[in-house]
Amino acid sequence: MRGIGVYLHLPFCRRRCAYCDFNAWQDPGEGVRRAYHGALLADLRQQASDPAPRVGSIFFGGGTPSLAPPSWISELLEVCREVFEVVPGVEITLEANPGTLDPGNLERLREAGVNRLSFGVQALEDRLLARIGRIHSAREALDALEQARRAGFENLSLDLIYGLPGQTPADWQATLDRALEAQPQHLSAYALSLEEGTPLEASVRRGELCLPDQDAVADMESLLRRTMRGRGFRQYEISNWSLPGRECRHNMVYWANREYLGLGCGAVSYLSGWRTRRLETPEQYVQALRQGRSPLFEAERLGTESALKETLILALRTRWGADLARVARRFAVPQGRLEEAFDGLPEALVRRSASRVRLTSRGRDLANEVFLGLLGTPLTLPPPGEQALPSGPSPQAPIS
Repeated sequence: MRGIGVYLHLPFCRRRCAYCDFNAWQDPGEGVRRAYHGALLADLRQQASDPAPRVGSIFFGGGTPSLAPPSWISELLEVCREVFEVVPGVEITLEANPGTLDPGNLERLREAGVNRLSFGVQALEDRLLARIGRIHSAREALDALEQARRAGFENLSLDLIYGLPGQTPADWQATLDRALEAQPQHLSAYALSLEEGTPLEASVRRGELCLPDQDAVADMESLLRRTMRGRGFRQYEISNWSLPGRECRHNMVYWANREYLGLGCGAVSYLSGWRTRRLETPEQYVQALRQGRSPLFEAERLGTESALKETLILALRTRWGADLARVARRFAVPQGRLEEAFDGLPEALVRRSASRVRLTSRGRDLANEVFLGLLGTPLTLPPPGEQALPSGPSPQAPIS
């Protein structure tokens, strides 16, 4: 079942949310969207090679991919099957916003091969949704989940955010309860991060909105853990919960630091030790492909030290942790060198068993401190007379 993950970026939204700093763009109209679709198809066809790359997961992210006509999603998937060796039982996820799909479109998406939907719900209180600029109501979100089930989707994921302006722990508990009543198989829950330059950050800075204090956010995190565990969900990654066997296969590619191909404006790939990024704006991306130019914007060759640290840090985000023996074999470094990097960490943060290292609950709360310690520790032994490779940047979070 293993293979690379393929990510297809559909960047357009009806309206950008107040907290959003993703590579998302206000819907420019059908003409631009159609041109972008053509460019994405061209980019996809250029990936043909012999032998064909083996693909284990396909993920449509955005933006709001559910704005695209199902026929366009179907066409993109047809070309994926032409260009790649798509494994049997491939996971095909499409991100969706409530209010952008109707029963007919849901049925057509399922017929095209989409077998997992990830709904951007964020909250289930209307006043909180309005404050962060969402276009749907709580009722519309729950109706969308019910419609997806009626259309035959059996693998549903919800995105939620806590620490919203004016949100209380009681509000958060109510959102969790209502979300779980919809019986999703997967839930992603993120603490709000105020990003500079977003409308929400400006409103908070001007004092127009007030965020919950740290104690309230900590209470929300505790409620999340208690509620999810009580409903049979496992925290398989710091921000992700699933029923057993329903982990997002595509994001597991990122957590394992395996290879992935990202297509579309601003999309990132990691192949053969190279991390590349495509041109950021839809206009730049479309123009490059129309003119027969490469859509790549930047490329970075990761040294052993950087790739090794990214692999450890990403693995530590998961419930399985890092298998130091396996990582040592992968990067041809002494296992003892990796073990030494964890010797100074207190047992309250990490749990060690044989060659495996995992974060404790406390360690997950203080994960950035653990990661910064790893980034500052040389892990590879250079040949005599040479200096160790510099540490690379902190790894990017997987696309949700």
